[in-house]
Amino acid sequence: MLPVATELLLQISSGTNQTPPEQPEELIADASSWASSMVGSRGVTLDGSVDSLRILDMLIDDARDAIQGEPNPPQAALLWALGAYLGEVVRSTRGGDWSVGALDDLDAFWATSLTTGDGDQLWPMQRMIKRFLNGPDDSIYAYGLVMSKQVD
Repeated sequence: MLPVATELLLQISSGTNQTPPEQPEELIADASSWASSMVGSRGVTLDGSVDSLRILDMLIDDARDAIQGEPNPPQAALLWALGAYLGEVVRSTRGGDWSVGALDDLDAFWATSLTTGDGDQLWPMQRMIKRFLNGPDDSIYAYGLVMSKQVD
């Protein structure tokens, strides 16, 4: 069974969304957990640490090689869920609150943002798709390291 966030993304992309929203934190936690389990099915563990973001870079490189183009809706759903994981890693060090974009508009849904405890606004889902489209120059690990404020 797909998590609610993934079902929403698939419905939004096809214009058939009728699902009422969950609380943003529940939606994000659901997506992040699903992303972790999908990665785990490949024998890799995401432990919520900034170091685990290196794994996302490697997985996205593999996906870019396999897909060679824009992701289809199920692949995009996984990228959105991986963005939720990225945001949760940052939120674990900086705190913050999620704002989920409009559930009837794909662009707005991708604009889901995290406002950190100290007021910075981040768009981890957009960062994930940017990494997928642009490649290693948009490293998820480097982004997570900086956004988690683990470097000066």
